[in-house]
Amino acid sequence: GRGGGGGRSSRQVGPTTTLTNSILATLSPGFKFYQYTIQSVDKNDKEISSLGRRRQIFGIGINSVLKKLTEREREELKTQIFFQGSTFFSSKPIPGLEAYRLPRQICDGTETDLDVIIVKGVQCFGPPTEMRIPAPAASSSEVVVDFRCSGCTKAFKDMPQLLQHCKQTDHSPEQLDDKIEPATRPIFLAYVNCALKRAMSLRMKLWGQFYFDESSGKDLKNWKGDPLGVTLYRAIQTEFSLATGKVQKIPRLLLTLDLRAKLIRTKSLLDTFYEGFDPKNSYNFSKNEQTQLRKKWVGSVVISKVDKKCFSVHDIIFDHSPATLMIDDLKMSHEEYFAKRKNYKLRYPRTKPMIAVPGRNKSIIYLPAEIVCGDELDPKVKELLPKEASFTPKDRDDAIQKVKRFLRPGEQKSKGGSFLPALGIVIKETRLEIPAEVLPIPFMKMYNMNIPADKGSNWGNLMSKAKFSGGSSTINLSPIVVWNTTVQWENVYNKIRDSINGFESRFRMPKKPYLDICVGPKNHWKEVQKKFPEGG
Repeated sequence: GRGGGGGRSSRQVGPTTTLTNSILATLSPGFKFYQYTIQSVDKNDKEISSLGRRRQIFGIGINSVLKKLTEREREELKTQIFFQGSTFFSSKPIPGLEAYRLPRQICDGTETDLDVIIVKGVQCFGPPTEMRIPAPAASSSEVVVDFRCSGCTKAFKDMPQLLQHCKQTDHSPEQLDDKIEPATRPIFLAYVNCALKRAMSLRMKLWGQFYFDESSGKDLKNWKGDPLGVTLYRAIQTEFSLATGKVQKIPRLLLTLDLRAKLIRTKSLLDTFYEGFDPKNSYNFSKNEQTQLRKKWVGSVVISKVDKKCFSVHDIIFDHSPATLMIDDLKMSHEEYFAKRKNYKLRYPRTKPMIAVPGRNKSIIYLPAEIVCGDELDPKVKELLPKEASFTPKDRDDAIQKVKRFLRPGEQKSKGGSFLPALGIVIKETRLEIPAEVLPIPFMKMYNMNIPADKGSNWGNLMSKAKFSGGSSTINLSPIVVWNTTVQWENVYNKIRDSINGFESRFRMPKKPYLDICVGPKNHWKEVQKKFPEGG
């Protein structure tokens, strides 16, 4: 309830506790990981700056290193390898990349245009010094173990399950090594967040920093029921961090989860260009139409539906379609390229135009208009966001519980269920609680009448007639208006002023603002800074 009468004063007010979206995680006794440093050079022996190119060469090189393993062993180990550009992490030592074998070139360049990757060194790390808990004393006949298997990516709830697995597979439990060098905080957090990212991606789609369940998609529609070209998903943002409590000074590993709304555009540039026409029948745009489309789209940001990458539009090629525009180096059309290299079959391969965008090494590449979407949201979509993208506390709690279930060992038998525990990172059951104080909602009347209880959740339409209690004194505001040369601000200011003053509240806006600052389309801050000099 809101408090203050009308049967709503039973709401608890005062000190209490509240659940957070942070969950405590612990490390197994044998937690460790390996960091390999690498160098990426091209055929001219120069450093390769492109992260995407480095990743591509690294994938080819690591396959070459692991080729002697069985396919199952190779794929299992690759899930525990996290590429970072100039380094990569692994939860286990990689056969063939032992310290005494390094430095080692891991690809010969035949598949990479003579670009190569050289593994320079390796270091085994444990938890940071401040997180280490001394191991219990053990006699020479005792061995301290955790509930992980050292031979595969599996973790177990108890010792009997672990021993049964080791007996069946001829593996052994992970053992404790006190001689491991402690990691610094940045290196440790980089590793555990790489592991978290991999664990989440085993169960959910990754887009940017968010993970979303494809089954949660909802196509947004206008009041007529027409689609707006946008699908809204419930997305999860996750991150590991270190925090120190007031009582316990040892840093604790915290997993923070948050529910967000993720919008994925489904209306392509081709749909926009062919509004009202069938894209199956390629349309010849007039010179005026071409000029208008270039004026609107060149320089804007678009998103590829195939690999979710963002590009800035360089030009629109109206003379070609994916079937007619060739890729000279590969001697194939763009239609063939997307079918063979991207495993994506175009719906309209013979429909113009093509979108030119910047590629690698200052080159220009071309994308079919049907696979790219505009980055800017339609105003009609923005109007729906406050309603569609708002989540209740129960929605957030359900999302947190869902993610927590498949990050804990033994909670689910499906893919990804024990990935983090197998790396020595165990998510605890309970969420952290923090002190909180529930404040009473301000008392409000309508013409000296309490708001009826049945209007408690829908009193917005009565606001224009509301009178706020709060004493007879008034506060005269001194508003400052920062306005652009392209807009008329007076009408907007007058409307806001009349609306606030009409509430008969304590606050009053003057007939004219205290100060108005005119700014141009660029460098707004310079004009504002002139009015408010430092120290003035």
